[in-house]
Amino acid sequence: MSRSTILSRRSKAAVAAFALLAAGAVAGVTTAGSAQASAVPRATPGIVHPMDGSGTVTDPWVPEKNATIVCDSATQFGNYTPGVGHSDPINTLYRGTAIGVRYETSDHNSVMAYYAGADTKWGFVLRSCVQFA
Repeated sequence: MSRSTILSRRSKAAVAAFALLAAGAVAGVTTAGSAQASAVPRATPGIVHPMDGSGTVTDPWVPEKNATIVCDSATQFGNYTPGVGHSDPINTLYRGTAIGVRYETSDHNSVMAYYAGADTKWGFVLRSCVQFA
């Protein structure tokens, strides 16, 4: 199965989870310890799950960690290769944009990030442009 097919399937699942979260927020359900529903999709709306995973490619954080873009703008890329860098730009995210981070690359230069906006996508963002919540 190609990487783009995997990313596409993950994106569709994340969009569905986000829709459920938004429906829960409209109905007045909030996550524990938070006055607002998170912009990052969770497996079950309104229920906080313990953070699982080490944040690596083979053991990603589930659910994603909340983070924010701290650079004026950060390009989201379709691919990242340690030692080579980012390739295939797919989106531009701006300072203050909320994202969900699934894992950090082994060289700590990039993160796999989900952006739930008009251009909803999974992609890689420069680690130095990301601040965890």
